[in-house]
Amino acid sequence: MGVGGKPPAPFSEKSTVMIHSKQKAAWRAKGRVAFGQMIIVSLLLIAAIGWMVWRSAGPPMAKNSAEPGVKRSPVKQGDNKLHAGKVDPAPLASPVVTVERVDPVPLPPASEASRRMIRSVWDLGQGTEPLTPAQAAAWLTNLDNVIKAGAGSIPAIAEFLKVEDTPFFSPENQQLLGFGCAREALLDALARVGGEQAVTVMAEVLATTASPREVAMLASILESAAPGRYREQAVSAARESLAMAVEGHLESFDVAPLFEVLQLFGGVEVMADLERAASHWGQYATLALGELPDGAGVPALLRIADVNPNGGPNAARFESLQMIAQLASSNDEARTSLLALARADKLPAHIWPYLAGPLAGEHARLENTMLDTRPVMPEDKRTGTVHIVSGNQNLVWGRSEGEISPAEIQRQRSLVDELALITKDPDGQRVLEQVRALIDQQSAQSAVANPPSK
Repeated sequence: MGVGGKPPAPFSEKSTVMIHSKQKAAWRAKGRVAFGQMIIVSLLLIAAIGWMVWRSAGPPMAKNSAEPGVKRSPVKQGDNKLHAGKVDPAPLASPVVTVERVDPVPLPPASEASRRMIRSVWDLGQGTEPLTPAQAAAWLTNLDNVIKAGAGSIPAIAEFLKVEDTPFFSPENQQLLGFGCAREALLDALARVGGEQAVTVMAEVLATTASPREVAMLASILESAAPGRYREQAVSAARESLAMAVEGHLESFDVAPLFEVLQLFGGVEVMADLERAASHWGQYATLALGELPDGAGVPALLRIADVNPNGGPNAARFESLQMIAQLASSNDEARTSLLALARADKLPAHIWPYLAGPLAGEHARLENTMLDTRPVMPEDKRTGTVHIVSGNQNLVWGRSEGEISPAEIQRQRSLVDELALITKDPDGQRVLEQVRALIDQQSAQSAVANPPSK
């Protein structure tokens, strides 16, 4: 059923065609050194002969293609109302990370029998017609046979993963099969087969893919198979894919999984990357900063919430203030800073309504998560969803899944009371009254759910 055992939700991107091969260094190249005419002709002849030999060997040829430089489009999780937005084309600078090159794994030639097995899984991705339950069961049996073949299936899987990808399954087929596309199913099969050959093949894929979903999926699988060995490569892959997104190569894709990779596998070392990314993906970057361990991202959030060198607000100031308000009841630095902003009358009237939820204990989560191991937020705990066209950002807001402890409620109420004492803005005062009412409501619900023992 894919990473984390959760079937993907229906896909609703503009494009259903994906391209796998990224050539991460090549997409930045601006030109090529001129060769002599005879050399060019010779190279073309050699390439043609090589293509004919490769084609006769059996790996599939892609039946679809997308714009050069555009990679795999992720499975949309949510309400099928996604609208792709353009991102700011300004470059996203990031530290250069030297990643150890992944040498090709020595694999025996793929057998025709294993190629036929893989093709029975792969070819389903070429169509979008709804499957019958019997067809879905047959496909899952074929995938299970690939896994049962063990290491014998790895060479054929590697061949198929080197070619351009198939489209995503239709939303109905995703629900039946538990995967977004045949490629994800084969990567999952590699993970289940296991072994050093499978790990090396997946590391090679991670070195070339730009798909946000695939980068996250491979980062998780490789971390489980070889803890720590591929973290740096995963972070580098996420950085490069984000840089491609900034340049417009992934503008219809949801890049949320890339922020998960940076947060979970990069730690405090990627704080500068997240701070820079906030100008393009304010919600995603500030959420990732807020979820860094031990409040490590709070200083960056405070810098974003401050004014820029020109005296104007930073691009993600609104989002950073929301995250600071969300953290303020549990993080002393965030609390002190929020109170200081209120005391200096630096929380504009139009900001206060958006701080109500975070101050009352609501928190944001990614809607299209790949690596969040927490249970899906129940519908009765959700208070709203957010889709931002710029950067194609999708979040869900809600309250804690479990009951709020009396200590947590007291911290929230104390923060609100202190804000009310120092806030001069009338709109702020009205919002804080509403927040008090919400906190009292949660307190009453908690008391009913957890009556004092006699």
